[in-house]
Amino acid sequence: MTEKACILIVDDEAAIRFFLSEEISRAGYTVLTAASGEEAIVQLQKGHIDLILLDLQMSGMSGLQVMEEVKNSHMPPAVIILTAHATFDSAVDAMRLGGSDYLKKPCDAAELLSSVEKGLSKRRAALRRQEMLRLIEETAHQLQPSAPSQPEPGRSRFLEKRGLLLDTEEGTEIRG
Repeated sequence: MTEKACILIVDDEAAIRFFLSEEISRAGYTVLTAASGEEAIVQLQKGHIDLILLDLQMSGMSGLQVMEEVKNSHMPPAVIILTAHATFDSAVDAMRLGGSDYLKKPCDAAELLSSVEKGLSKRRAALRRQEMLRLIEETAHQLQPSAPSQPEPGRSRFLEKRGLLLDTEEGTEIRG
């Protein structure tokens, strides 16, 4: 990993934020904290966050409300719910909103770090898919203005861009 992942810890209990911050930073991640859902949204809008460790029950904006906001953000971070008040319904709601995992407090540090790595791995895969789609759309857009069935004189049948090879006659992608 060339760049440290940034993890936002959202919990209204200072002692829990402190414990989680220590564990996560010791594992080599950059850590930000928020004491409320509202603070979490401000942090999310300020900068790049890869993963959120999120308590469900907080005064003011609940964890599920935070997840609604996160889901609508550009390139949303992975979200791991970490709650002392786990119920089947809250787990289902959290996963429906795109939660990466659902852990009950207190949880083992090894379990927490394993969940964080899984969440970051899922997010990296999603970002790679998103980038691939962007490149395909960009390449397709470059082909659209003049995509004749027969190549123009002097124009190559094949277009290669950023590791993607397209057959302009057939309109197909060729993988090597």
